[in-house]
Amino acid sequence: MPMKYSELVFNRAVDESLKAVSRILEVDRNPQMAENVGHGYSDKYGLANSMTNTAVIAFMNILERLGLTKEVLRKIDVSKPTTLRFKCSDSCKFLKEQTVDVPLPTVVESTEEAETTGSFLGKTKTSTVSQVVKRVQEFHWEVEVKWEISVYSGMNVEERRILDGRTSSTILIVQSSKQDPPLPAHRDHRPLDVSLTWLLKQIDIEN
Repeated sequence: MPMKYSELVFNRAVDESLKAVSRILEVDRNPQMAENVGHGYSDKYGLANSMTNTAVIAFMNILERLGLTKEVLRKIDVSKPTTLRFKCSDSCKFLKEQTVDVPLPTVVESTEEAETTGSFLGKTKTSTVSQVVKRVQEFHWEVEVKWEISVYSGMNVEERRILDGRTSSTILIVQSSKQDPPLPAHRDHRPLDVSLTWLLKQIDIEN
């Protein structure tokens, strides 16, 4: 769900950023909001160009961290639309069934009397405290998740270049039944695609 724009929140964030930047810059440099600085009409285009270049650089830095390096970029056919894809799937497999004793907060105390023999006759009492447990059936399931980030040109998804990916698994223990798995046996989630066509046109891939 897209976030709603709030001018108040935006201005507060900019003010905090300006305070942080002012501690780094030289004393004679005082960054301010564009609306508070005298400027001509043409300066608006210069500001928009500067902000756009900053955003492009920021996005390219993020994509490089995801695996979209210069070497990969040079192998992309930029004459066709370029798409970044996130793909994910998960599976659930039954492992074993076992019986365990689960301690309950209830305890039971029992007392036994026994006669003693010897020099002193009498009776002794012996108390025993027992923990109440509940015997339950546990069902162990292995859940495996696979994901990958790839890039492809045009509609040629089969020849996509995988930038990054991972396979991980965990064990889920439930007390329902073997016939009631916590997740479906296998699911291929709908891929998430983001167009990189405009972004790649703003950079010099060769350099």
